[in-house]
Amino acid sequence: MKLNYRGVDYNYTPAPVETREDAIAGKYRGAAFKFRTNAAKVPVLQPALDLLYRGVRYKTGTPQAATTQTVAVPVPQNAELIYRGVRYRTAATEAPVVQHRESLAEQARELVIQHRLKAERRDQSVLERFEEAIG
Repeated sequence: MKLNYRGVDYNYTPAPVETREDAIAGKYRGAAFKFRTNAAKVPVLQPALDLLYRGVRYKTGTPQAATTQTVAVPVPQNAELIYRGVRYRTAATEAPVVQHRESLAEQARELVIQHRLKAERRDQSVLERFEEAIG
């Protein structure tokens, strides 16, 4: 096929695509038509890239299973902590074990669950105050 772009002539030969006619047919504004689909669907492969976002390295193109890693967080023993004006004293026990989720999907799921629980508690609190006001 001979084409012209901005005064430059060139020949374009598109790659042949094997198609087959489907059993699905129809009419549109009086014209009959049949659908054609690709005979052999070729999967589109995404390139695997090593990327860096805000100091965290990750790899694209390879699905990863959600993994949970156990991390021990050191807590000072017999320390006095102050949070919003309330004083707390840590116990002289072993450090608690904190679950660290590496999967972004797992973190997002946990955030959504916590958001819903907070909304339910807030709604319940409003209803209780409303009932008290009515009497």
